[in-house]
Amino acid sequence: MKLSTLLMCVVLLGSASVNVFAESPAYNAIIKRINTFTNSKTIRPLITGRTITGRSIPAYVISDFNVPTSSKNRVLIISGQHGDEINPIKSVLSFCENLASGAYPGLLANNLIIVVPVVNPDGLAAKSRYNSLGKDINRDW
Repeated sequence: MKLSTLLMCVVLLGSASVNVFAESPAYNAIIKRINTFTNSKTIRPLITGRTITGRSIPAYVISDFNVPTSSKNRVLIISGQHGDEINPIKSVLSFCENLASGAYPGLLANNLIIVVPVVNPDGLAAKSRYNSLGKDINRDW
């Protein structure tokens, strides 16, 4: 199963509702932070889809793209299942910023790192543990 298909399945799960239509400074700040380092030559954005409310689910690959990907390990990092827990998201973004800065060239030469820093953007926007359909996606993978 492709990563984008898996993420769409996670987002589409649910049955209850959460108010996610208000502007969210936390969501906007995270997206702005992601945009500051994804212009690095070691990062490529992934198209993953949108939530039920239309928010983008940010995702990207970090690697040394001058090294053939067929010889690399694959690493998947997902955070932000609970929108009311922002520290894991910030930690993943700090790690990614370090990788994008070129601090660990050996790590990038040997690995293809797929990152989804906020798998629950609607929950982040609503400061809620649950997605926009009321599901705890940490439990309902």
